[in-house]
Amino acid sequence: MPHVNPPLPFSDDIETIPADEAEDIQRVVAAVEALLARGLAKSGEFRADVHVKTHGYAQAEPMRSAHRCRLADQTKILSRREIATVLQDLQRKSKRSPSTRLNLIVFRLATCCGLRASEIANLRNGDVRTEASRPHIRIRVGASKGGRPRMVPLWWDAGTLEDLRTWKRDCGGNDSEQFIAPLHDDKPFSRHTLRKRYRTACRVLGPERLETLTIHHGRHTFISHALAGGRTLAEVRDAVGHANVSITSAYLHVAVEDDAVGRLFG
Repeated sequence: MPHVNPPLPFSDDIETIPADEAEDIQRVVAAVEALLARGLAKSGEFRADVHVKTHGYAQAEPMRSAHRCRLADQTKILSRREIATVLQDLQRKSKRSPSTRLNLIVFRLATCCGLRASEIANLRNGDVRTEASRPHIRIRVGASKGGRPRMVPLWWDAGTLEDLRTWKRDCGGNDSEQFIAPLHDDKPFSRHTLRKRYRTACRVLGPERLETLTIHHGRHTFISHALAGGRTLAEVRDAVGHANVSITSAYLHVAVEDDAVGRLFG
């Protein structure tokens, strides 16, 4: 005759068990639920409160959010149409203007790769690996917020990969040199200068749009378009270096005018 496990002592059946066994079970349940609650709280995403009910056993309360992530502001995200407008303007002018071509690369790094201004300023030639089997940008230890290294995929967007590959080939230099630098100076760009160049790159959008536009909006734009393009929360979290996937999820609701599946940024 097959062995049949006895019914588990859930709360409805607990009174049928001898008092001493019930107390042992109650202590085990309370300990397990307390450990679960502690682990969830430590993750920074959820919190569970465990307490003892009047009938004598521990029960977990519904999980509540430990912190509320603000939803991404739509005005801080460039639409698909705006990105296309900026890229077309920069690509047309960059053929005769080295300064505009530099602005194009700044725009690509901020908007199509999600890099912060400080990360762009610290980027070296060797960090931009356009010829690898999986082309990517390496953000080194100490170069990013929080000091965590990460890899930014370049295979997500063909246009970005081509522009960065061409720039690296034409500029030359060894791996330790700055990936972007002032045209007539060997000193690295300051974050202030990069912010100005980003706004100059977006000038085609008009003065009203430029009033509130910053280089960090490029990072918001990258996250929103990557998610809208089908990349998972985990992939995007790793690409931008978020400490928690709940931060990345704040961008899920943003509409980016995604009319078709294809290239992320054109």
